[in-house]
Amino acid sequence: MRCSTPFSVVKRKHNCRACGAVVCAKCSGQKAALAYDGGRPGRVCDTCRRQLAAEDAGDTGPTRQGVLDTSYTRGKGLLDVAATEPSLQSGELQLRCRRSWLRRWFALRANCALFMYESGGDRAALAAVPVPGFTVTWAGAGKAEPGLTEKERERAFKLTLGKRNYTLMGDSKEEVARWIAALQKASRTEVLASSTATL
Repeated sequence: MRCSTPFSVVKRKHNCRACGAVVCAKCSGQKAALAYDGGRPGRVCDTCRRQLAAEDAGDTGPTRQGVLDTSYTRGKGLLDVAATEPSLQSGELQLRCRRSWLRRWFALRANCALFMYESGGDRAALAAVPVPGFTVTWAGAGKAEPGLTEKERERAFKLTLGKRNYTLMGDSKEEVARWIAALQKASRTEVLASSTATL
């Protein structure tokens, strides 16, 4: 903590967006353009403001790597998984969105997550759904799903968890049966247990 002000409910703490120091509003009352944030102005402490002003003026004093380093790259996120990476089950399915169907590439990974891609060659997923806890049912069984034709019911299945419902449709009954079997195992996390036992 750079600021010696005692903080309370009335006197709030602020963080310098350049160095991260905890300071009061008086010690961080100015903004400066920050390179790591695309040049957008952010609240900075007085020390960082002086340093940034000196660097803008061309003074070649010591640099503050945390403030000026623009080589930062975002780490790998949850959805940064290529569609071509190994999966337990993958292929094209149609996802029901309101009254229409969207054709997407789906991949069930060993971590029991179902990843959705625009196509089979994508480098990052559009979405991922953790399957454990979901109920996987064939749409042809039980009560008729509203808005589905008889042919669609034969090739469709549902993932349900509370109010979250996903209706998916395959190209054939056999493909749907494979997906249902794999997703039911994943919903009970049997896939994860069997994939780690073989390693």
